[in-house]
Formats: sequence, structure tokens, C-alpha cells
Amino acid sequence: MTNSELAGVKLPDASDLSQIQEILGSNLKTFAGQTEGYWKDIEPRGRKFMILHMEAGNFVRASGAAGQDLSADDINNNFIILDGIDYKSNSKTDKLIYLEV
Repeated sequence: MTNSELAGVKLPDASDLSQIQEILGSNLKTFAGQTEGYWKDIEPRGRKFMILHMEAGNFVRASGAAGQDLSADDINNNFIILDGIDYKSNSKTDKLIYLEV
């Protein structure tokens, strides 16, 4: 099984957000926004979120978990689950794609 397969089901390419939205419906969440070098609290601690895709140059971590920064290489195709989400980005358009689990 490759990293882009889960339980024998091939997941759509993250670049096709409409296809992922069709499969996951309202469970799919996205965030895009420049955080000016600061961590932005996207989702609160105490709730679990699976990060599906993030663009290179951006970072994510569990809420309040200083020093545990994860890059796109750490996240993409690895189905990382975090307790809350803090996000850092220098892009206004790059999307963080995730869902609550």
C-alpha cells in the first residue's frame, strides 16, 4: 500500500479540492491566510484533526506545542493527527486541508 492509499482506497490528489470535497462533504475544512511569521490558532486543543495536505513553506503543529513544528514533507501523505491546530504561513492563498476525526 502506498502512502496515498488508506485501507485499499486511493485518495484523490490534494490539488483537486473539489474532488476531495465531493467525497468528504462538510467534514472537509480548509484554511488559507498569511500569518506574518506568527502562529495562528486555527482549531482548539481538545479536538483531534487529521491534516490531509499543506503546501511547502508552511508549518503546522498541535495547538500550543512549541518546538514541534511540522513541514509539508512531514504532513503530506502521512495522515498526521493533531490535538488542535496552530498554523504558520507566508502565503495568502496556500490552503491547509484537514478534517476533524
